[in-house]
Amino acid sequence: MAALSPDMTNLTIAPMLRRDSDGLAFAGFWAASRTPKAPAIVCNDSTGEVVRSAQTAHGRGIPLIVVTDGPFPPLWPLSQPKPVSAAVAEIAPAELPHMQAPIATAIANLAAVDAGKDDAGKTLALLQRLRLTPFLPEPASVPEPASAFLNADRLGYAVVVILDGPKAAERMFRASRAHPGATLVAVGVDEHGTLGAPITLPLPQGAAAVQRPVEPWSLLQGTRAVYVGEHPAGLTALLAGTPVATDGSPFYSGFGLTEDLASPPWAGHPVPLADFAHLLFTRICRYRSPYDGTELAFEEAARLQGFLLDRRRENDRPAVCVGVKWWNHRGIGALLDSPAGSARFIDDFDKALDAAVKTHARLCFWAAQMTQERATAAERAGVAYVRLEDGFLRSVGLGAALAKGASAAFDRRGIYFDATRPSDLEWMLENIDLTAEEIARAAALREKIVASRLTKYNVGRASTDRIFAAGKTGILVPGQVADDAGILKTLSTTIDCSGTENVNLQLLRAARERNPDACIVFKPHPDVEADLRKGRIAPDVAARYADAVVTDIDIVDLLDQCDRVETISSLSGFEALMRGKMVTVHGMPFYAGWGLTDDLATSPRRTRRRNLDELVHFALIAYARYIDPVTLLPCPPEVLVDRLTTMRGDRRHAITYSLAKFLSWFGRKIGL
Repeated sequence: MAALSPDMTNLTIAPMLRRDSDGLAFAGFWAASRTPKAPAIVCNDSTGEVVRSAQTAHGRGIPLIVVTDGPFPPLWPLSQPKPVSAAVAEIAPAELPHMQAPIATAIANLAAVDAGKDDAGKTLALLQRLRLTPFLPEPASVPEPASAFLNADRLGYAVVVILDGPKAAERMFRASRAHPGATLVAVGVDEHGTLGAPITLPLPQGAAAVQRPVEPWSLLQGTRAVYVGEHPAGLTALLAGTPVATDGSPFYSGFGLTEDLASPPWAGHPVPLADFAHLLFTRICRYRSPYDGTELAFEEAARLQGFLLDRRRENDRPAVCVGVKWWNHRGIGALLDSPAGSARFIDDFDKALDAAVKTHARLCFWAAQMTQERATAAERAGVAYVRLEDGFLRSVGLGAALAKGASAAFDRRGIYFDATRPSDLEWMLENIDLTAEEIARAAALREKIVASRLTKYNVGRASTDRIFAAGKTGILVPGQVADDAGILKTLSTTIDCSGTENVNLQLLRAARERNPDACIVFKPHPDVEADLRKGRIAPDVAARYADAVVTDIDIVDLLDQCDRVETISSLSGFEALMRGKMVTVHGMPFYAGWGLTDDLATSPRRTRRRNLDELVHFALIAYARYIDPVTLLPCPPEVLVDRLTTMRGDRRHAITYSLAKFLSWFGRKIGL
C-alpha cells in the first residue's frame, strides 16, 4: 500500500482503489471534511481488498475507510456513465475483526452519537418527494408502471417478493403463509440487481410475475409488504412507507426498520427511519457534479438525480428527426439520447416515417418543417410526433452562423412561437399552479441570467455609449427575421405579418406613429445584420422613423438603457421583461396575454394572469430542455448559464465561431 497525495495526509490507499480515479475523487471529498486528520487506510469494496486492508488496519490500530458504490447510479452518458455518488464508511479498529457490512457498521456507530438531528426529516421528505430509488441500478430500458403487471385495484392487496439471493423460493412460501388471500407479486432480479428480469422459479398459482423493468415506487408504495433477501429495493420500500421483511443481512436491516429473519451483527438500538436516512445520505454518502466533478451537497445531488431520471425516462423510445440542420445534430442527438437507441436524422419525410414505424420511434420535426399533411400521415401510421425548435438560452453565436445550440423546446401540441394553435407552454401557463419553491427557483434563475448578462445568442460587442437621448422616453425596437416562422405564425391586428414586404419597416413605422416624441432606437436582428437572413431596412429608410440604428452592440446594453421595448414577437421582449422593462407587443408571442405586457392583440385561449417568475419558470425550467455544451449531458438551466458565461469569454470559442460565421455567409452567397 502506498501513501496518498499530500492533500490527503495520513491516509494510506489500497492498490485497487489507487487505480480507480472515480473512487479516489470521492475519497478526496471525504478526506477534505474529516477531522481530525488521523491515520487511516482507504480501500474499495472488493472483497479481497477489504479483507487485506482490514487486517492491515487492525494490526496498526487505525480505522479503515471503505469506498463503495453510492446511492445514485450513474445515468449519463448512456454509453459510459460516470459515477456521481459513493458511500464512504469509516470503521473503527475494534470493529474490524467482525465487520460484515461497512455501511451498516458506520451507520450504527453514527447513530449512537449523532441521531435525532432536527433537520433529519428533511432528507427523508426530499427522497420521498422526488421518488428516488437509492442503490437501485437503472434498467437498460425505461421502466413500466406497476399497472402494466397488476390491476390498480389489486395493488393494496398485493405482497411483493423480490427474488434475489438463494432463498427466493422459501421467501415466496413465507410471504404466502403470512398473507393468505393476498396477491403475490414476484419480481425477477438479474445478476446486476436490476428489477424485472426473467423468472426461472416456479410461482404459486395466481401469482403475478414482473419480468420487465418496473418503476419501483409505483410497485412498492401502497402494497401490504415487501419480502426481500438483501436487495436495495427493500430500502426504497421503507422510504415509500411499506413494511419490509428480510431473510439476508442488507445494510438497512437490524435497525428496527425491518422484520428480520436473522439478526445481523450490527443490530442494536432501533434507529428511526428519518435518522437512518439522514445519517446514510448526508454523513456517509458523497456526491459530485457530472458536469465539472465538484462536490455536491445531498440536496443538490438528489434534485439533480431526479432531474436526470426524468430526462432519461422522457426519452422512452428512439427518435427520428426531420428538418434538423447538421450543425444541430450533436446537441439535439444528446437531448434525445435514449436507452432505446440514439436519434437518427433523416430529411426525407417518407423515409423518416418508414424508419419510425419500423423502430417504434417518435418523429421529431423541426417546427418549420411540420405541415398538416405530415401530421396526418404520422397519425395514420400510428407514429407519435413532436415539434422542436431552438430554446430561449441557446448559444454564444447565431444559429444561422452555424453556432451549435445547447437548448431546445419539444412540444406535442404545437410550438411556442405559433400563436395560431395551442402549445405545451401555453397550456402550462393557462392550467398549472406552482409551489412557492418553484417560484423562488425561477426568481433566482432570472436574477442569475440578468447578472450574467445573457440572452439567446449572446453576440455583439459591449458598449458604454449613451444610445438613447436624455429627457425622452427611450424605446428599443428589435428587428426580426422577415420570413421567420415566429413572424408568419403570430397573431397581429396592427401589422400584416404574412403579406407585407418587410415587417420590420411596418413595425418601425407603427412604433413612430404610436410614440411621436420618443427616442426610438432600431436594432436589426443579428441574422439580418450578418446578411444571413431576410428583413433588412436600408439605412436612409430606417432613419425616417428611428433616431438611431445600432448594429453589432450587445442587446443587453440597449435593454439596460431603454424605458420600453416595442416588438412584434421578438424574444427580446421576454428578455426585457426579465430586466424589469415595459414591453409593447404587436403580435402574440408566448410571453404575451398573461398580464405582463402591453398587448395590441389578444388570444381567447390566454385568460390567466401570471407574474414574471411564473412565466420564467414555465418557459425556462418546465418547457425548454438543455444540454451542457462541454459534456453533452442533459443539464438544468442554471448549469447552462454558467457554461454560456464561460464560453462568452473564451477566446478559442470566439475564433472558432468567427470562422463558422464566415463559412455560413460564404455558403449562402454561392447557393449552398
